[in-house]
Amino acid sequence: MSLPELDALREAGILAPLDVHFAHTMARLGADPRPAVLLAAALASRAVQHGHVCLDLARWAGQPVGGADGLPLAGADGRPRDDLAWPALGEWRAALADSPLVGDGDAATPLVLDGADRLYLRRYWQHEAVLAARLRARAAEVAGAA
Repeated sequence: MSLPELDALREAGILAPLDVHFAHTMARLGADPRPAVLLAAALASRAVQHGHVCLDLARWAGQPVGGADGLPLAGADGRPRDDLAWPALGEWRAALADSPLVGDGDAATPLVLDGADRLYLRRYWQHEAVLAARLRARAAEVAGAA
C-alpha cells in the first residue's frame, strides 16, 4: 500500500486522519517510505484510538481490506476492490524488523515490535513494561511472604 492508498483507507473510514498523518510523519522521520511499515504505523495509531495498547499483526495479516462497514472497499469505478489485502505476516515482520523506525525496546525508536508480533507505539510499550515489572515484583513479595 502506498501513501495514496492510506488516504483511501482514511476516506473509507478505516483510518482516522490522525493515523494517516502519523504514518506520513513516520515516513519523513525515518526516511522509510515502505508501504508495509507506514501501514503498520497507521494501524498502531488506530489501535490506540480504539482502546488497544498495540497492533496484533497476526490478527490483521493477510486479511482482505474492508471498509468501516465491513464491506469490501470500492474502487474508483464503484465496484468492490478485491485486490487489497493487509500484508502477509512474514512480509510485514521482515519489513518492520528492517526499519529504522522499529526496535525491540532497547533502542529509542518510535515503534516497538515484540516477539509475539505485536507492534506498539513506544510510549504504550514502556507503560506495559513498567506495569509488568511492578506486577512481577508484587507477585514475588506475596510469594516471599507465604
